[in-house]
Amino acid sequence: MTLSLATAAHLELVNAARDARALQASFSVDPAGALARLQQGVPTTEVEQQQGAAGVRVYEVVQIALLARLAFFASGHQAMSMSLQWKATFVLTPTLSYSPSSLSMTLNTLGPTAVIGLGVPLLGIWNVAPLAVVPDSSSEEPGL
Repeated sequence: MTLSLATAAHLELVNAARDARALQASFSVDPAGALARLQQGVPTTEVEQQQGAAGVRVYEVVQIALLARLAFFASGHQAMSMSLQWKATFVLTPTLSYSPSSLSMTLNTLGPTAVIGLGVPLLGIWNVAPLAVVPDSSSEEPGL
């Protein structure tokens, strides 16, 4: 639960920084036009995309990787194969059976890293405005 909250909080902070960069880029190019667009409710991300400043930055991905490392070590794991948490193999079944035991061991060891790793694709799509779809009038059938 806290892993997903930390990932969502990080994504929100990255989005706020993107919005601030977009506003700064928009106001540096055309202050009067940017103010008019803001008053009309038009997004200012077009200027940032034209200047090549949009997209995922390397340090944003590095921050997620550091959060994944923190989650791995905060859950009691260590960076040695001798310190694997073998009790996790008996979570799904009371006896040792290969498939459920290996699944629970893998999820216990790599689960926090994988959950936070899902945040990397979310960096690109977090709070991006949907594209406007214009209906094609030529494909519509005439009314009766």
